Amino acid sequence: MQQSNAAYPVIDVGTYDKIKKGQIQVLPAMTSIDRDVVEFAGGRRHRFDAIIFATGYRCTAKKWLKDEGDELIGKDGKVTGKSPKGEKGLYRAGMAAGGLTGSGTDAEFIADDISRLLQSSGATGPEESGNAG
Repeated sequence: MQQSNAAYPVIDVGTYDKIKKGQIQVLPAMTSIDRDVVEFAGGRRHRFDAIIFATGYRCTAKKWLKDEGDELIGKDGKVTGKSPKGEKGLYRAGMAAGGLTGSGTDAEFIADDISRLLQSSGATGPEESGNAG
C-alpha cells in the first residue's frame, strides 16, 4: 500500500508549543556521531547527555549503529530481546509492541534508568554538566 497523503510526525500539542516558543530546538539532519557529539548538516556540532533515535516508521537505526546494538535490533531491523536497554548506553523505544502505549512504557523505563545512572554517578543532569540536549 502506498501512501498518497502527506505524513506528519506524531507529537503532542505540548511539544509543538515548546518548539514554537524555542524551548525545544529542531536541528538539521545528522551527518555523524562520535560518542556523545553529533555533527549536523552545515558542520554545527553539539554534545548530548543522551542521543535518542526517532527514526519514524521505518527502522534506520542499523544504518547508524552498524555493528553495535545487536542485542536491541537485529540485522533485519526487527526487535531482538525483551528489554529496551542494550549495552554501552543504547536503548530502543516503541519498537516492540503496544503502539503509543508501548512507546510510553519504554520511554518511562529509559528515563528512570538514565536518572538512576546519573544519580549513581553524582551528576544531576544537563544543567550541571553544561551539555546541550
